[in-house]
Order: sequence, then structure tokens, then C-alpha cells
Amino acid sequence: MNTEKSFSTRVHTQQLIDRLLQERGYYSPIELLLHEGRLMDDDFEAWSRGELADPSEVLMGDLEAIQAQLQMGAEYARQLDLAPEGTDTGDSLQVARPTGEGGPLSFNQLLHTRYVPSLARPQLDLFMDTPASVLNNKIRKALGAHLAGKAEALVEQLYDIDPGNNDLGGFDSLLEVLTQSAEPALNTSEQLQQLEHDITPLAANVLGKYSGDFVSPLWHRLSEALADCPFNPNQAKLHRSYTDARAEDWGNVQQAIEKEHKWQSHCELLVRHLQAVAMQGKEQSVIKDYLLLCWDFADHAEQVPTGQVVSVLATAITEFQSLDAELETELFPAWLLLRFPGLTQRLTIDMNLSEEMEGNAWRVMHKLQSAPGNNLRVDLRAELKRISPVLFELFMQQL
Repeated sequence: MNTEKSFSTRVHTQQLIDRLLQERGYYSPIELLLHEGRLMDDDFEAWSRGELADPSEVLMGDLEAIQAQLQMGAEYARQLDLAPEGTDTGDSLQVARPTGEGGPLSFNQLLHTRYVPSLARPQLDLFMDTPASVLNNKIRKALGAHLAGKAEALVEQLYDIDPGNNDLGGFDSLLEVLTQSAEPALNTSEQLQQLEHDITPLAANVLGKYSGDFVSPLWHRLSEALADCPFNPNQAKLHRSYTDARAEDWGNVQQAIEKEHKWQSHCELLVRHLQAVAMQGKEQSVIKDYLLLCWDFADHAEQVPTGQVVSVLATAITEFQSLDAELETELFPAWLLLRFPGLTQRLTIDMNLSEEMEGNAWRVMHKLQSAPGNNLRVDLRAELKRISPVLFELFMQQL
């Protein structure tokens, strides 16, 4: 395992153990494997019933990587001053030695050792509390799939075996959300507030990796309710482009925006459109949107993360921001043609017809770069120097 990946795995493992300790009061490698998807619920249940002698045969993924992760967990447990505890698997008692003695634990010891606060405690059964974790995972999956009936039945089981489970309140709340989602979304403003500020954070906290599956249909439902609502800049989020973006439905985001008259004149729609076409890999549309932002909403253009745009544009933005000479963001489009002359064949000169500095600079640079010999035209050079002496100097340096 390379150093970078090993560090990432270690941090992830420690964060997961912290969560298990908070929820359960102890750290069990079995629960870690269940959470990571390394051990399936059905295989665990077969093992707990004694139908499976060696769980390593059904673990998902590379056994060496799994052992390395469990060893990281054991080391972290030692750092937290947790006490290793043997567990009775039915056939034999696997008693773990302290992790600081005798080197790394064997795979068998790593798997059968769990860790508790350093207090005198009686021997515990490996499977005593873990069924609640299995139920938790099944409930999360069912809620993520919007299987309300199945989730409700599983929650009832969890109440029976672990009535103090920390997630029960969250599960009940999300079940109520599913019940309400069967009804039409009437008050869209209220629904938006609830979904954005209450439901989505709750789902992320309770469902973890299944939270996206849970909230995406709810955002789609709100999108349908907003289908005929025109864009209102005073209520910019009450538009299908926003709710579809929250559902990561980028094709519909683009369509919803392009239906709006003069959508490019609204900063919010332009930013959303840029994100939507970027997520779809539409390079030329991304470049056009970004240039429009530079011309009309320069402050917002400066805030667009380079990771959100296509590679050629990201490279250009980084170079532009590193220039020794200071140029206004409004002049980035003209500088872009200087840096990548081939773009004159893909971006039309009439993209900016304004008589402002940026529009004039764009058209002059487009003419200078678009045809062989144009860069020698004295009249165009003089016009560029009049508009921006700094840009003119950069142009002359490129010759």
C-alpha cells in the first residue's frame, strides 16, 4: 500500500472507529467490516449461526488490504487506551494479547478482538450487540431505496432488540418524510426550506452513503412542482434548475435554464449553466459561459473553482491569475485568445458586441489572432494599445 493511500485509509479508519465508539461504546472489527461493505449482512448472519466456519472466505476485497486496515484499527484502539477483549465464537475462545506486545496481531486475532474502555468488564459475546448494527445497515439501505414498508418493519425490530439505539429518532423522522413525499408538493417555498435545511442534513447524518439515494427523489419531486415556474431572481432557488442541480440531474438543469428568456443576463442561471455543462463534459459551452461571467459578473467569475471547469480553461485561469502584469478579469477573454489562438476558430467575434473596454478588446484580439498576417496590422495593434497597454505589451511579447 503506497504512503498516500495508507494515510488516507488510516484517517478514514480512525474516523469510522470514532463513530462506532460514539454509537456503540466500543469498537468491533466486525462492525467496521459490515460498515465498509467487506462483510455482507447475510454472510455475517450465517457466521453468527455457526453455518460459516471461516469468515475470511466471504470477505469482499483483498485480504491483505483488509488485514492492514484492521491492524490500523488495533493500533488506533491502543492510542485511545482501549482494552482488547477476547470474544467467544462458539468453538474456541480467541484471546487477544495487548497490541503493544509481540508485534502485529494475526488476522484471526484482529477479527476476533474488540476494544472497550479500560474498565473491568465481563467477557462479551461477539454477536451480542452486532445484530443491531446489521439492522441499522438494512434500515439505511431500505430508506435509501425509499422502501418505506420494509424500513418500518426493520425499525420495529430495532426497537425490540435495542430500544436505546441512537439512530431510532432519525429513522422515525425519515420514515415520516417518506410518508409525506407520497403527497403532492403544494407549498414549494416551504418544501424547499425543509428539504434543504432539515431533511438533507438529517439524511446525511443518519444514512451516510445512502443519503444521496434518499434525497435525490425528493429533489426530483420538488422539481416537478416547479416545472412551470419562471425564474425569479428574488427567489433564485425556487426554480427547477436549482432543485435538479441538487439532484445532480445536469441534463435537466441545462434544459430548465435554456428555456428562460435571456438566461445569460442572470448571474445565478449562468453559474448553474456553467456547472451543468461542465458536469456533462461540454467544453465549448463551459468556455462560453465562463467568458460571459468575466464580462458581466466578474466577481463571480473569480470565485468559480478551477476544478469545476474543463482542463484547458482551468490551465488558462491559473496562468492568468499568476501573471506579473495585472489585468482586469473582464480582459481574461481577450487574453485567452492570446494564449490559445486556435480558440478564434471556435468562439465567434460577435460573442461580445458591447462598446465597453472588454468588448472592444475581445474583438480586436479576435481579429489579430484569427487570420495569418493580421497580427502585423498596425491599426489593430494601435487599437489594442489604446484599449489596454498591459494587454498590448503581452501581445508584443508573444510575437
